[in-house]
Amino acid sequence: MSIRYLALACCVALPTTVSAATFTLDFADATFADFGSNASNLNLNFDSVATVNGDVINAQLSAVSPWLRNNTSRNESDANAVQVNAQRGETVQFSLTLFADGLGDGYTSTYNPGTSFDWAVTFLDLDGTTTTWDQVLIRSEGTAEVAQDTLLNIEQTADGVLFSGEDTVGNVSNDISSGTLTGAQQQHAVRFTVENTSSIIFDYTSVTTVASTSGRNLILGSGSFSIDDPDLINVAPAVVPLPASAPLMLAGLGAFFALRRRKG
Repeated sequence: MSIRYLALACCVALPTTVSAATFTLDFADATFADFGSNASNLNLNFDSVATVNGDVINAQLSAVSPWLRNNTSRNESDANAVQVNAQRGETVQFSLTLFADGLGDGYTSTYNPGTSFDWAVTFLDLDGTTTTWDQVLIRSEGTAEVAQDTLLNIEQTADGVLFSGEDTVGNVSNDISSGTLTGAQQQHAVRFTVENTSSIIFDYTSVTTVASTSGRNLILGSGSFSIDDPDLINVAPAVVPLPASAPLMLAGLGAFFALRRRKG
């Protein structure tokens, strides 16, 4: 399946201060069977994922285009993570964007406190065999953490850093109910932190080398998960695509300025 890429710089660095606000996200319990089914179901909204200095933050997980799903009952979230199903062979480009709850409908203005901040997500359960595996390409600038004994295949590319679970293990446990990762789970995880930006952009691929209509699951955990004594990987793609939710915002701004010009 081909996917569309938007080759525009997306995020503007904010002024920094000595001490940055650090926070983690709480996605809460939800199910969303229709997510990704068509062009009208490409955004997932999560209200009140964090509160920082009295400011309530919402989050939106957006996809660039629809994709084939195998088991939509796997599309669900809890406080620790969001899980999204994709049929084998599918590649989906996602963006996770933070919004200021008190502005517009809560998903109009991206979070911008005017001071330094950082936040993280954790890609979990990246595993597989020689015929099917999970793969994540991180396209945003930031810092990735992996276990020193990670089993993931890691490749620097012009588009970002690719983390692949090819030929790692058939099926590592995806039970994260304890809120912490076992040593084996850490070997199949990537924690990714960004600073002073409201979006994280990444591709998820449910890779297969054989004909199959089965599926695999993206598990996007909150930054509360940690990796013991990790190795750090700098992610600095040559071109950062625009978040999936941005074209609508830009279109709205364009219409606004066109109206201003006509009135003038």
